[in-house]
Amino acid sequence: MIQNSLPRIYRYFLILLSFLSLELSAQTEIKQLNLSSLSFDELDSLFMTDQNTDFKSLEIYAQKMLAIARKSNDLDQKNIAFYKLALAYKRQGKKVNLTQAIDSLQYYATKANDSYMLVSCYNLKGTIAYEDGDLETAFSNYKKIITVNANSDDPYMSWVALNNIALIKKELQTPKEALKDVHIALKGFAKEKEFYSEISAMHLIGELYLDMFRVEANAKYLDSTQFYVDSGLKKSKQYDDTFGYFLFLSTQGQWFQATKQYDKALKAFQEALHYFEENNDAKWKIFLYLYLGRLHDETKAHQAAIDILEKASALLATKDFHFNDTAEIFLLLTKNYFHVNNHEKADQYFEKYKNSSGKVQQDNRKLYAKLQNAYNVSVLEKKISQIETQATYQQKIILLITIIGIIGIGIVALFYYRKNRYNSKKLAEILEKIDTKTRKETHNLTTVHTKKIEDVEVKRILASLAQLENTEYFLAVSCTLNSVAKEIDTNTSYLSKIVNEYKGKSFANYLNEYRINKVLVKLKSEKHYQQYTLKYIAEQFGFARHETFSRVFKKQTGISPSYYLKKIKYDNL
Repeated sequence: MIQNSLPRIYRYFLILLSFLSLELSAQTEIKQLNLSSLSFDELDSLFMTDQNTDFKSLEIYAQKMLAIARKSNDLDQKNIAFYKLALAYKRQGKKVNLTQAIDSLQYYATKANDSYMLVSCYNLKGTIAYEDGDLETAFSNYKKIITVNANSDDPYMSWVALNNIALIKKELQTPKEALKDVHIALKGFAKEKEFYSEISAMHLIGELYLDMFRVEANAKYLDSTQFYVDSGLKKSKQYDDTFGYFLFLSTQGQWFQATKQYDKALKAFQEALHYFEENNDAKWKIFLYLYLGRLHDETKAHQAAIDILEKASALLATKDFHFNDTAEIFLLLTKNYFHVNNHEKADQYFEKYKNSSGKVQQDNRKLYAKLQNAYNVSVLEKKISQIETQATYQQKIILLITIIGIIGIGIVALFYYRKNRYNSKKLAEILEKIDTKTRKETHNLTTVHTKKIEDVEVKRILASLAQLENTEYFLAVSCTLNSVAKEIDTNTSYLSKIVNEYKGKSFANYLNEYRINKVLVKLKSEKHYQQYTLKYIAEQFGFARHETFSRVFKKQTGISPSYYLKKIKYDNL
């Protein structure tokens, strides 16, 4: 489990103040010196590696990337750098810097006509509005993403927007409606192997099932929560998503509490709180304070509830962000101060509760209604009765579930049989294509249309492209429409038009088709490539992200790169 080393440094700092100041200064100079020798792509890779574990280093990487982009005046690099800088500021809670970075990103994305970065900008704006409690503005920005991205070949950001709209619906206390949206997003993330987004969607689903349990007290919702929490913990470990892991741990703590496993709940909450305190994540610290407050309240540990909830109240007073459950914190403090006979404090927090719950009522009546009923004894008794009734009902239908399960297993088996046949057919087609072409022919991936070419400039550009195809120029990660246009001495618009007209596809598809064909041949003919990871293979053939490589490979061939690599490696094809 990855841990942040900064608190340990602070403990040393308390012991040897002057010595450590010099030591940290020297380490910072060394780090800066080392970073100065890295390329834009190497810094981007460091950012990706640390994005869920080391928030403070992210700004350093992004600033270095921006310096490189400004020096080279590369518009695409500026877009990426400002986007990464915005993410860094967001993770650190630097709202003023974040707003400036987003404004710069929107300017350069519009200038470059980069729809992907533009929708990324809308996503950041929507997220900021959501965190400020402005759900209407948040929803407006997420809808813009879906509109702008409607005709895109890459629907990823539309799924992100749908996932975020589900978050808004969660705030509006319509979890069943939210589930419809987030299940669609999760299916898309899983299909495209966008693992970190998949983990985020799984966490939201687990939380939504908890919300539904609190309303209906139906035990099946707890079963669903447990499934997504267990799956999420496993997947977040698998992909080193430390932040995601502790989100799932906080949800697991709530599940333990709902199932009356109070000691396990306490341990889970304390472990998650330790992580968010180490990373100075104010909002999630408040969530964990609230979860612990609920737990202590339920177990009648009134002074413990007061101590932890006072931390939440103090933090809320120093932070400029929206926290939807503020009124619940004040209500719990009122209740627990009353139990320890501190009526003065109870009165103070009851006034705060009325003020904050009044605002909630004004902003959203459904949220206010939820808050009013949160600790109603008659409601709790009704929920317990529902659980008992549901348990009896479940015993009656267990036989039916067993029969349905057997039928389901048969359907799954048939699905995998058909899927295997499909993959085998696609693989045979690919291998036949490779075998019927010479190595030289494989380099020449696309053919010119049969119509006669009269334009001398068109002939020159097509000939130049053919020459580049016979080199490995197209395999560089830095190879773009802009770089190719410069290489063959033309402009991007004209080059794009020529490729569309005479190659029959967009430049992006032309470039991706070339790269995937090269991958197919290299993996088949040069055995040492079969020993590499898919991430390394993707980088060697021009893809900065292996998720993009997997998506393009499957779109072009019909099968996944992992399946192709496995078959040619172990079946000796």
